[in-house]
Amino acid sequence: MGIPSEAIQGLVRQLSVELGSRYKLAYATADDKDADEPVSNDRKQFSVLAHAGTFEYTDKINFYRIDFEAHLQDHQFRMLFNDQDLILVNGNHLRAAWQIVVVDPRKEYALRKQSDRLTDVQLFLLTQEAHEIPSYLKEAIDNWSEVPVLKLSDVAAIAAFLNQQMNMLRPPLAGLV
Repeated sequence: MGIPSEAIQGLVRQLSVELGSRYKLAYATADDKDADEPVSNDRKQFSVLAHAGTFEYTDKINFYRIDFEAHLQDHQFRMLFNDQDLILVNGNHLRAAWQIVVVDPRKEYALRKQSDRLTDVQLFLLTQEAHEIPSYLKEAIDNWSEVPVLKLSDVAAIAAFLNQQMNMLRPPLAGLV
């Protein structure tokens, strides 16, 4: 969280390249751009959802897509994501147990507004314009000085950090044959 959703999606794409061979990786976000658009746009007018349908499955040949109109309960979300090793979440729209905060002076207002979501910050990323952790984040995050800081542009280091976190979460394996 802390940068526009398009930038988050770009970072997730780059991290997918770095981590995709080691982990089953998922991305969760919200698409708020067309929430207020009329149903008549080309993408929706051919959808069964635009004509009183509630569920649509599409085999996109290289991937699969399911669109539906229903509110998922927590257990339904878990079922969809259970097979994933790592789920990256757009914190601008959804909450997650752990957070990576991008410090961008141009988005200070938005990040201040979302500071109640900062419950377990694992990493700070600084944009090119940011040079330190601002005071409003220091006030909102008790252990801010213990949180690692990386540059947003250093995707390899961010991927290494996530890989390290994943390794720490992996339970020890002991076996007897």
